Amino acid sequence: MKYAAIAVLALGLSGSIGSNLYLTQIERQNNLAIDAATATLDNKIQEATFVIENPLPAVMVNLKKQSGNFHVVAGAFRIEANCNKKLNQLKALGFNARKIGKNRFGLHQVVYESFETRKEAEKALFKIRKAQDRAAWMLIKNIP
Repeated sequence: MKYAAIAVLALGLSGSIGSNLYLTQIERQNNLAIDAATATLDNKIQEATFVIENPLPAVMVNLKKQSGNFHVVAGAFRIEANCNKKLNQLKALGFNARKIGKNRFGLHQVVYESFETRKEAEKALFKIRKAQDRAAWMLIKNIP
């Protein structure tokens, strides 16, 4: 009985140790495979080049930045919807119209256009008064 118990204990102990060694070896092999796959993937990513065979043509847009301290005012409106309506009307007529914010009375202001120099603004104001709106006027104000 003693020898049988010792044999069972020895077999169990050696099986447990062998199993742990086997699992450790499998884990080590898995880690090596993961490292190799990661290295291969990193190389492929670094070597990847993207060539577009048929690229779209570049689109060139000429934007004229509205700036300047001289503004030809089309109107000032308490209700912002009316301001937007006037803005859309002026844009439909071909003006570079824009909103310049509220004045000190809380009215939303719309301008036909803004100019860098007083001379340009006066010239435009004269044309607008003659052709569009006799009530147009010039505002001299720095607008950020």
